[in-house]
Amino acid sequence: GGAAAEPPSVPSTDVEPISETPPVGSTFSGDDSSDDSALWSIGAAAFDEIFKHQVVCKLVLEKFGHSQPARNIVATMLRASPKGLAAPVSVQEIFDALNADPDTAIDRQLLLQYLRMLESDSARIVTRVGGQGSSFVMDGRTELLVGTNSILDLLKERTMVSILTERYDTGEEATRGACARIYRVLRKVGFAEQNQVAELAMMPMKEARIHLYRMYKDKYVTYQEIPRGDLNPKTMIYLWRVSEGTAVVTQDIHKTLFNLRRRKAEEIAKHGLSSGEEGHLEGHEAARKHRCVLDRLDQAVVNLARMLRLFRC
Repeated sequence: GGAAAEPPSVPSTDVEPISETPPVGSTFSGDDSSDDSALWSIGAAAFDEIFKHQVVCKLVLEKFGHSQPARNIVATMLRASPKGLAAPVSVQEIFDALNADPDTAIDRQLLLQYLRMLESDSARIVTRVGGQGSSFVMDGRTELLVGTNSILDLLKERTMVSILTERYDTGEEATRGACARIYRVLRKVGFAEQNQVAELAMMPMKEARIHLYRMYKDKYVTYQEIPRGDLNPKTMIYLWRVSEGTAVVTQDIHKTLFNLRRRKAEEIAKHGLSSGEEGHLEGHEAARKHRCVLDRLDQAVVNLARMLRLFRC
């Protein structure tokens, strides 16, 4: 289970909750006597939106020293966008929305300072889509956009690095993280020959070759053959790249989730409990240890579920 690496955690309250008001035109009254033929479904789109907003706000807190003003600015911009859409928001609209709530009120100059920091950050948290010059102007001509997609890509790359580091850990300090370095190199340059990978990842050619073929076997990387005038394998150029999509890692996560749930079922059965009774463990030391094992398994499942949700964004 190399996919069981610790995923980026998700805060529980970074965006405002979904409105409980039925949509315009709905005939739902909230009365038990309403039409029994009404069909209900999970609000998957709303869940995805909330998850993305929470992940973005969490990253902002981490990158800016748990600065609440920075988080508040980004959260306000996300709330101001139409549901499910990434829409630019003017600086004046951000200022007005923040100061409408005493808990998020902010001075104009401090707001501008944070906006410049968010815009200049390497994660491209905020980008400017309107206005001229290097300084922000407090009017509707300067509009900003939260770079949700670029932030999610950054978090996916971080998580992949963690997964690869743990999956290919041989216990030797000298080679720990070698596959993760290769992955980062290929993500940055797109395509590279084996000798270029070795040089950019700062490792011997033989070691780079071993790691590349391990990752190729597990389908994390692939290569493209470029002939040099003929089809002779000895003169062929092989360009390595990261495999497209997230099917491989999500498959690994699913396998790990299955193993964790099977392990929990075995633990419960071993102690003579039926499913659902594990919450009644108490008393002697053996029971406490068993409860601790079950809690760790549950937390691992939650962490992997969050990781899986991230890769599906």
